[in-house]
Amino acid sequence: MNGMFTRTAGYTRRAATGTHGMVVFGTGVDCYLSHRPMFLAPYDFQVLLDVEFDERGRLTLAGYPVPGRVKTRLARVLGPERACELFRAFILDLADRLRPLPYRVTWAYSPPAAPFPRLVGGARCRAQRGRDLGARMAHALAAEFAERRRPVLVIGADAPHVPEASLAEAATMLCGRADVVLGPAADGGYYLIGLRAPAPSLFTGIPWGTDGVLAATLERAGVRGLRTHLLPSSFDIDEANDLVRLRALIAGGHVDLPRTALLLSGGCVAARS
Repeated sequence: MNGMFTRTAGYTRRAATGTHGMVVFGTGVDCYLSHRPMFLAPYDFQVLLDVEFDERGRLTLAGYPVPGRVKTRLARVLGPERACELFRAFILDLADRLRPLPYRVTWAYSPPAAPFPRLVGGARCRAQRGRDLGARMAHALAAEFAERRRPVLVIGADAPHVPEASLAEAATMLCGRADVVLGPAADGGYYLIGLRAPAPSLFTGIPWGTDGVLAATLERAGVRGLRTHLLPSSFDIDEANDLVRLRALIAGGHVDLPRTALLLSGGCVAARS
């Protein structure tokens, strides 16, 4: 993008000094499962990482799901209750993965009245605001930058397998030469976005929900002269075939997601070629 685009394949070095924060973002509604208490889990969420040089933190945003209204494409294959239960497993497994990492995590959730904090007991939480995905991410980022003037990462809760090395690479690049870090997703979007400083224009006029999200974001960043770094590609969990890929990662020992693995091993979704 006008000479401002860089790519470092296989870059996994963790920042030697610095603080990283993370936000998981999403929308959702009430989720009820048979013989289970009401719980909260994210829907189409992202994670933002605050990056600073003297403190460690992370922020996560999530929503409160209802069967049939969360992960609807998966629900067509799995059924609404199982899809909701699986997404709850994503949340809990991701929370466990993030907990020991050197980031402060805040979960931003919706709707504001939902009892999401119970699901991630003890974690920092904030309610989401905004009419669409871009507005919600922009609001979450603005709130983080207002509190802590340092780089922030946003990742998707529908990517509980996000590599720790990608988080470390993103944090390192934002502490170095990059203004924007993006993790390309297989569907044409991104599973992670990181910003050194506020850039609200990256979240307006983007064709959310299409395969043009990443390209449009890169173009917008290039026009504004922002130095952009791409992480290794990955995928979000939106379709049944994505679960097959996720199951392969778990089986190969590439990621530890015990609750998710239990559901998948129980026939949550049939293997597909």
